[in-house]
Amino acid sequence: MAVEVSGTPVSAAGNLSSGASLSVTTVTGTTILCVTWHSSDGTVLTGVTFDGDALTLVSSTSDVNGDTSEIWYRENPNITTANVVISHSGGMHHSAFSAIQFSDAAVPSDGDTNSPTSTTSSSITVSNVVADDFVLDAIALPEDPSAGDGQTNFADRNSGGNHFSASHQDGATDGVMSWTFSSATGGHSACRIPQAAGDPTDLEFAGTRGQGQQEPVREKNEMVGY
Repeated sequence: MAVEVSGTPVSAAGNLSSGASLSVTTVTGTTILCVTWHSSDGTVLTGVTFDGDALTLVSSTSDVNGDTSEIWYRENPNITTANVVISHSGGMHHSAFSAIQFSDAAVPSDGDTNSPTSTTSSSITVSNVVADDFVLDAIALPEDPSAGDGQTNFADRNSGGNHFSASHQDGATDGVMSWTFSSATGGHSACRIPQAAGDPTDLEFAGTRGQGQQEPVREKNEMVGY
């Protein structure tokens, strides 16, 4: 079966401190819960939980100005109404986060990033995408972006003049996730949400941060921030 969005995506923005939470109601059939994080000052998350269970990082990037985006996931989340809780080592700052659920989905993979500099667009082609997959992305930048053809922008947020968006689309468009804007730098992350028939243990990561430094995968026991 093909991957589908399940439940209702939710998001929040503002001066978000460590410990900020977002209420999420997971629905029957959900196999993957994804959380996107966006910040304007380079703050990255040290951990994310849902109903007390830790999520895993799949993609993360920051541009030279600190515009940051990340994607985290939880496989087979508890079916309940509970909080997504974020942890970071920064203070109060302009940021946003969102949560979206997928049914008939396996572990997200093929994380990739782009950090456009003084340009008018950002595009990522996520690897290994087929028609029954979904692709998820997140972007942070100082102006309001427009999502590419076929993308559904489900988290259009802003705080303090900073803009934070997340979108999804099915794999029929070959995994290309793009945004257009006037002229800006930004932090753009994306990953593949494969159909459940795929190998759920095959997790790849290709995130970069800032000026090309490789970002390591954070293991569960390294990222729990509570």
